[in-house]
Amino acid sequence: MKLNNIAVLIDADNASANNINYILRKIESIGNVTCKKVYGDWGNVHIQGWQEALLKHAIDPIQHFAYAKGKNTTDIGLVIEAMDLLHSGHYDGFCLVSSDSDFTALALRIRKNGIKVFGFGKKQTVKAFTQACDSFYYVEDLVPLPKALPISEHKDTPSFDTKTKPLLPVAESKTSPEKWTTKALQKQTHLISILNKLIKEDPNSAKGWSNLSYLASQIKQHHTNIKLDRYGYAKFSELIIAMALYDIRTVNKVISIKLKNGTLPMSSVAPNGNVTSTWNESRLKCDTKLLNSLRASIIDHPKADHERWVNFGLIGNAIKTHYPNFDPKNYGYARLSSMIRNIGIFETKTVNSTLYVRHKAK
Repeated sequence: MKLNNIAVLIDADNASANNINYILRKIESIGNVTCKKVYGDWGNVHIQGWQEALLKHAIDPIQHFAYAKGKNTTDIGLVIEAMDLLHSGHYDGFCLVSSDSDFTALALRIRKNGIKVFGFGKKQTVKAFTQACDSFYYVEDLVPLPKALPISEHKDTPSFDTKTKPLLPVAESKTSPEKWTTKALQKQTHLISILNKLIKEDPNSAKGWSNLSYLASQIKQHHTNIKLDRYGYAKFSELIIAMALYDIRTVNKVISIKLKNGTLPMSSVAPNGNVTSTWNESRLKCDTKLLNSLRASIIDHPKADHERWVNFGLIGNAIKTHYPNFDPKNYGYARLSSMIRNIGIFETKTVNSTLYVRHKAK
């Protein structure tokens, strides 16, 4: 019998975004997923590969700053939230996505309440953690095997009877990923903002035109978290054309691009610091830096009362400590309060003409 409400908790430090699609597919066969969260310090380069997975699979990113080097802040944050979710009484199953044996005690504690626990990690995971779960699935077993062809189909191999000869795998890397649609590409706000910034700051720009090779090299050298080959296009120029956000020209076989009509597209910040339209709830929730800064400023504010309400007047300065260049106008809002109300994960109240805000109860 399938479970009704499963909470999926992912340790970004010990799980790869490349495999999350197969993991979630397996979890969906176990029951209904109603909570998906991934924990990490999003300032670390080694977990930036999660950005696309967050958008694709609607996973809620939770920021945990590494206040001291070597401390397992992420693990502690995940455990605390797991216990909060457990005591809410809402979930009948937990999925812990990590190869870290530190979660052994957490799995045992959840099962003590009669709740099912499923683990997902690599085959190197220590036995104590795998046995602490009701079931443990190895990621290597969930990822499909490469396609196979008979030996006789290889040019450099003589023909044999395929009924008696083994099959040889075809390298998976030779299979190009499916090309992203224009609509999907235009939702990649991080990629777009980086491109816009590079074009705007290009020292060799000619009336707004930037050499495409220069842009590609800058992304490769300084923005390693952006993997252009993930979008399914063999050439960078083909990707730019598919995005449909830029004017393109070729002079003496040199391809250049510039912003259409001399302005930035809707999904990015304009030169004056404003945007061409107000960001809606779904777009705001895709900005992980914004959400993490707001959560850190509101949930962890030292002057929050016992019900976690915070005087709204204190939030503006608190956000600046996490997001120095933050300005609600960059998201199309004249007031911070309007933007926070539109995100949908916070609630407000007014007492004696004073506005208060807190994170919505789960």
